[in-house]
Amino acid sequence: MIIADDIPYEMLDQVRDFLAKAIEPEKNVHVRGTSKKVTAEQIESAATFYLRRMLPRLHKKVRVFVKLARSKALAREWSSRSDDGLIVHGFCTWLDSNHRPREFEIYINGDLSAKTILTALAHEIVHVKQWATGELKEYITNRPEKWRGVDYTDGNYYEFPWEIDAYENESVLYEEYMVNAN
Repeated sequence: MIIADDIPYEMLDQVRDFLAKAIEPEKNVHVRGTSKKVTAEQIESAATFYLRRMLPRLHKKVRVFVKLARSKALAREWSSRSDDGLIVHGFCTWLDSNHRPREFEIYINGDLSAKTILTALAHEIVHVKQWATGELKEYITNRPEKWRGVDYTDGNYYEFPWEIDAYENESVLYEEYMVNAN
């Protein structure tokens, strides 16, 4: 058995790609980590549903790696608190290219309630859609962010148009998923 800590950091992407293609090539959502509130199957089901809703023509071409992390583990990857002192529910980044990327990694705080986890996942899938369609560019990695061709250098997190879009869509996606899941 190979443990992730035994793999050199520079090889992690290659190992992840190999495993995703070799083990489950037809899946475009891969879940790692655990939560006491939701199962990996629920996360996969919700993420697949959200992708189909947000990217009806592209969802099969997009691959998403979802990592359920504990608050402390999330803090190692990204600040566990936002600028306004609230616990970060999750974050997303692209893995391949900033020009209409197709591979993404989403971290979700697995210590939250089931509804909050699935809503945070919906929020991050909206960002996947924004990047995959070219609406959003250079988010997280470099400033300024570009939203629909307009540069943004500074501002309040809640006032950025991509965040407004994600917050407007997260509850709608969650509610649609819950209706369809039952």
